[in-house]
Amino acid sequence: MLTKAAFALLLTLTPFFALAEQAIQSQHSCFKGPFETYQGWVMRMASTLKKFDQEVFSAYFPESKFQQVQQTLDCVDFVYQVDGFNVEGYYLKPKLAVDKKLPVVMFNRGGNGRGGYVTFTRKLTFQAELAAQGFIVIGSQYRGASKHIDNNGFDEFGGADVNDVVALMDIIKQIPDVDSENIAMMGWSRGSMQSYLAVKRLPNIKTLIAVAGVSDVHQGMAERPVMEKVYKKRIPDYENNKQQELDKRSVAKWAHELPANMPILLLHGDKDERVNVAHSTRLAGILESLEHPHKLVIYPGDNHGLTKHRQEMISEVVGWLNTYLH
Repeated sequence: MLTKAAFALLLTLTPFFALAEQAIQSQHSCFKGPFETYQGWVMRMASTLKKFDQEVFSAYFPESKFQQVQQTLDCVDFVYQVDGFNVEGYYLKPKLAVDKKLPVVMFNRGGNGRGGYVTFTRKLTFQAELAAQGFIVIGSQYRGASKHIDNNGFDEFGGADVNDVVALMDIIKQIPDVDSENIAMMGWSRGSMQSYLAVKRLPNIKTLIAVAGVSDVHQGMAERPVMEKVYKKRIPDYENNKQQELDKRSVAKWAHELPANMPILLLHGDKDERVNVAHSTRLAGILESLEHPHKLVIYPGDNHGLTKHRQEMISEVVGWLNTYLH
């Protein structure tokens, strides 16, 4: 329970206060503690990452870029309640006053459990680049990912954790300057599965972008048998309902249930060793047969992170969002 003094302080520290006594349990700036300064951030990485090269990092992300992001974007970490669990989320938005409402990108991360957690560094790279183009970027860390939060729940890899994505809709509506009528969904790797599952329940999403996306978890397991360990650990009652549970998580099995007028952008590297490019090419074929609006972009020679075509990918995404969020 917040005291009156604490609540008053909260109002002065962050623009995201409207839900402080509703879904939001706590919130603070991402630029906190060691992340308040560039040197603190670098020192944190040097102490926690075994192969951290400060010279290489500084060339890639200089202090001037850090200061620019800090000065031009709000970055807020928050804890919200879903199904009685405390789940962590975050958002980034431009600070500067604008003469129009800002469209939203709901970003769904990859990985499972704590793996794939969106760190401060990740927020300041891809998500910040999107936000700098005039978007509010919001995401969930999913239940079961935050070791420092009590009652955090368990990641079911496309099960009840999809509720964590859907629940962000109520939070989005309270963000200052938000255009809650213009929302896109974007997922990377496992996050694409989250996105496909979520939009079945959110028919007003304007468009969906899937990067290195999983479209058939049966196929994924055949290509990477180690994934079955994840399924056994994460998916409730997996051993007794294997076929049914995997089908539920495979959009290739139910693409006809997606909102018919929601354009889909598929981006994939053809040398992706984690999620084979066939996930996107086959889904594109299914969408074509359904006459569902879509575009497929394959980046030759690129990997799961599209590191070789990073800027081309970002330009493609921003151009797509500018077309369908208006």
